[in-house]
Amino acid sequence: MYDELYRDKDLGFCFAAFRCTSSPDPYEELSALMDIPVFKEYFQNLAADDRYLMVSYLGKCIRRKGHSLEKLVTLTTNNTKEKEEMMESIAQEYIDRGYAEGYPLGYEEGCALGYAEGYIVECAIQGIQQGVRQGLQHVIEQEKRAIAKNMLSRGLSVTLIGQVTGLSKQAIDKLSHG
Repeated sequence: MYDELYRDKDLGFCFAAFRCTSSPDPYEELSALMDIPVFKEYFQNLAADDRYLMVSYLGKCIRRKGHSLEKLVTLTTNNTKEKEEMMESIAQEYIDRGYAEGYPLGYEEGCALGYAEGYIVECAIQGIQQGVRQGLQHVIEQEKRAIAKNMLSRGLSVTLIGQVTGLSKQAIDKLSHG
């Protein structure tokens, strides 16, 4: 199955890595490969950056069927410091990717929600202001009529009452007959 590993280690390793990433369960595939001495030796002799690259890529491929990223890293190295560095680096990649993918979406949704809520608040404020204006206008009109009635009861002229209150002659005549 992995005869390439014995014929040409470089090419065999590449084929094995590709097979691993296209497997339904990349972790199990890598685990089986690590049981092959020539693969394990080749993998462990890779530069740390190359091992990290492979583990990082496989980390994106594993389906999380009971396999954690930590389990994958543990499979590939026994060096505690290297494990910690790999975990931190891969975790930071996930954080950065999540931020890069999530920030624009969150920003967009937040702006839309803020705009909608702001619009609702603006409409509510406008409605309240209009209601207050109409209420004040109603009170002012009632007060004008009350003043006009009082002036009429004192025998003042309709012309003077109109000048003081701003009411029309018809409105004042209506008050005197009503």
